[in-house]
This record gives sequence, structure tokens and C-alpha cells, in this order.
Amino acid sequence: MSRISPARSIQPKRNYNALQFEYEWTYGLCDCCTDCKLCCQGFWCLPCLQCILFTDAREYIFTCCGTKSLGNLRSKIRASYRIKGKLDSDAAAACCCPCCATIQMKRELITQGEA
Repeated sequence: MSRISPARSIQPKRNYNALQFEYEWTYGLCDCCTDCKLCCQGFWCLPCLQCILFTDAREYIFTCCGTKSLGNLRSKIRASYRIKGKLDSDAAAACCCPCCATIQMKRELITQGEA
């Protein structure tokens, strides 16, 4: 009696890595003054712009208080759009220059069609 071997499916190898971040931020951290409206809004009323940003990013509105939450949102946006970077740089940008980081994230959401 002959023995029948089970059928095997051969999966092609993929060169795609879901955790590979391949893009850069559309606008740099220091490009915040190129959009005059957002620059003024961020400078004169940063808490208002941050609340708008958190709403656009579909986050709970009361999480916008504090520097730590801004760094976390930056990491979320970076991961969502596969932007290169590290958690350390997200935290540093949010802590050292929350105005520029907020404007950069808002502009990224506008560019991606989320705001």
C-alpha cells in the first residue's frame, strides 16, 4: 500500500515588515512658523490647539493635560503613519518644545487628511 503525504502549501517570503518605519515627518520640528495661522494659534493659545489636536487624533479630550500625554500622542501619530523616530525623541520634543511639537503633529494630521 502506498503512503500519501499530506499536502503542503508553500508561502512566498515577504519583504514587508509591519514594524519597519520608513517615512519622515512631513514637516520638521522647527518648521512651525511656516504656517502663520497655526504658529499664532500655538503661540497665543497652546492649550486650545492641543485640545483640537487630541480631538483630531481621536483621543479623549482630557488627556491633553500634561507633557507626558503629548509625547504619547506624538508616538501614536508617528506609529500610525510609520514615521521614523524613537520614544526618546518623542518625549524630548514634547518636553522641550511643546509648541513646536504640537504644531508639527497638527500639520502631519492635516497632510494625512485626518484634520
